[in-house]
Amino acid sequence: MKKIFFAIFPSILVTAFAWTISNILIKPEEAKNIISVNPVPMKKEKAQEPPIQNISQEFSLGEKQAKKCKACHSLKKDKKIRIGPPLWSIVGAKKARTTNFKYSEKLQNLGGIWSEEELSKFIKVPNQYIPGTKMLFKGIKNDEDRKNLIIFLKTLTDESNKN
Repeated sequence: MKKIFFAIFPSILVTAFAWTISNILIKPEEAKNIISVNPVPMKKEKAQEPPIQNISQEFSLGEKQAKKCKACHSLKKDKKIRIGPPLWSIVGAKKARTTNFKYSEKLQNLGGIWSEEELSKFIKVPNQYIPGTKMLFKGIKNDEDRKNLIIFLKTLTDESNKN
């Protein structure tokens, strides 16, 4: 039993001593910095570019996003008022344009038109863009999703019926 103890005990002491000295000389935080400062050069891979979407793909993705709007808004040419005002011909239209819909006071006083940029800001976080808006929708945070939705909304138009 003593032979086993005297064989194992010194190796444990040497290991503990080496570990303590290494932690004194090189702190674990410094080791991370050393690794990040001097990385081992690796074979560079060609960066993959995201696939370019065509208009029909963007339209399709926008139509998918528009399903979120259908719960409260009509997307049809009949411009029927639902919980919210209709979205037919909304891009480029005057804000608060639907006469039979009661908009929030802040939206009524905002003025201007729904440009693509204005719609994007509003759709991103409606209550931040127009505090007090009646639109309870949480918004669409993703830039691509908003862009695709607006591409889809631009198709909901009848040039002879543009407001």
